Amino acid sequence: MPALLALVPVKDWIYAGIIASLLVAFGWYTLHERAIGEKKIEAADAKVVAAQVVHNEEVENVVKSKLSDALKDYELAPVVPVAAHIPSLVCYASGGSALPGGGSAITSSDGAGVAVSAAPAATDAGFDPAPAISADGLDADKEILRLRAKVKLLQDTVRAYQAGGLVAQQ
Repeated sequence: MPALLALVPVKDWIYAGIIASLLVAFGWYTLHERAIGEKKIEAADAKVVAAQVVHNEEVENVVKSKLSDALKDYELAPVVPVAAHIPSLVCYASGGSALPGGGSAITSSDGAGVAVSAAPAATDAGFDPAPAISADGLDADKEILRLRAKVKLLQDTVRAYQAGGLVAQQ
């Protein structure tokens, strides 16, 4: 084998050495540039992550402040309007006359039980539905105000999410 290698001129050995050294230098340069590129990419990624964290904190603060404002508005007691005066409506028992007699007593029975006697009503006892109507109206007003406040809370919540970019506006 050394005899075959001796047949190769020195000039070819020099060219082979130069080519090999150029290949090694190119390989080292490529690996070096890849390492530098990776460091640049990591630095750019770190900047993007830091910017995203700052952006997320800003969005979170905006959403929190808007939601807290909406909750404060919701928690404030709605002002229930003062009930209008409802005139008294009193029903009195009609006075006076007795009902005409029915004739003879009923003699047949189906055996269901004993007849129940009705207690005579007080002559001046009246029925005034005005307080019950007022109470029902005030309860309805309170419920309407509570539901309106809840709708406003939900609308403000959606607006807060839209302002933060979490929900798309339409």
